[in-house]
Amino acid sequence: MTYTHPSQPTDEAIEYYFAPLVRSARGRDQVHAYTLALDQNSLAGIEPALKRCQVPVRIVWGTGDTIFSASSADYLDRTLGNSRGVRRVPGARLFFPEEYPDLLAEEARHLWGARPR
Repeated sequence: MTYTHPSQPTDEAIEYYFAPLVRSARGRDQVHAYTLALDQNSLAGIEPALKRCQVPVRIVWGTGDTIFSASSADYLDRTLGNSRGVRRVPGARLFFPEEYPDLLAEEARHLWGARPR
């Protein structure tokens, strides 16, 4: 549901990511609390501050994501005060940055001014 390629994540990645989180009761409680916190939009109520923000931002959005609305990318682009636009990655899902690190590195270099567009 969150990876573009059916082979992802690998068993090794799942073990690496989740084993430390579920090893203890405290870790499981923290994961549970984090999951519950995702129910609320963390940007709700701060739109005026986001509009004033002058930190350069580039939005890279997977078009195959079924968790977040496709219109969210445009909302962020309109709302962030110094947005440098949206790059849509066809078919990519929520955790695509892990699957396409070169694409993210390219966007970061452009955003940080290392290579002109």
